[in-house]
Amino acid sequence: MGLFNYNNIFDDNNNFDYDAARNEILNAIIKAGLTYSLNIVNIHNLENKLLNLTRKYNNLLDDYNQLIEENKVITQNNIDLEDEISDLEDNVSNLKSNFSSFKARFEDIHKKDILEIFDLKKLWLDVFKEELIDEDKIVLATNKFKPDEIIIGQGYIGACDKQSAIEWLKIVKTSLILLDNDDGSLKLELDVINNKKPIDSEDTPDYNVSNSLGNFFD
Repeated sequence: MGLFNYNNIFDDNNNFDYDAARNEILNAIIKAGLTYSLNIVNIHNLENKLLNLTRKYNNLLDDYNQLIEENKVITQNNIDLEDEISDLEDNVSNLKSNFSSFKARFEDIHKKDILEIFDLKKLWLDVFKEELIDEDKIVLATNKFKPDEIIIGQGYIGACDKQSAIEWLKIVKTSLILLDNDDGSLKLELDVINNKKPIDSEDTPDYNVSNSLGNFFD
């Protein structure tokens, strides 16, 4: 429907009515003003809606960009975690290999007696109330006889327990006492061990001891 109605400016005889035309023009101007005002309001409303949509779009765009950055960080973290997992798997594999090797080497350790180590001179003093003068004789006797689970060297004696070490020292001391009157043979062997003098049957002194003690130093 137009703003200006031409039918209203003619009278019944179809003659041009100036007053009616003037009124119609005025009405058209008023309608145009109202329409303009309404359009202005609609334009402002549309502008506000557009502004709100623009803000929402910008917010969504910021959220989207943030999600992209977070995704990059998560992706990198996943890569780092995968590398760490790979390293851990390698470490676990190495540990399993080392454990298997360790187990193979020591799986029967519970079947073996663990030797206790004692200071030889201190133990000798505690047992016999005297200083150990010639440690080489003790070492020689032990190396010659090779008692089970008894070792002596570097100033220490190793045994299953202290009592076993003491018993062995008592045996050695008793043997040394019995051979005290014929010490040449033992001294000769000590000299040979220390590269002082070769063994010569003519230099070996004669002595008589029981078979058990004689075998002890053979």
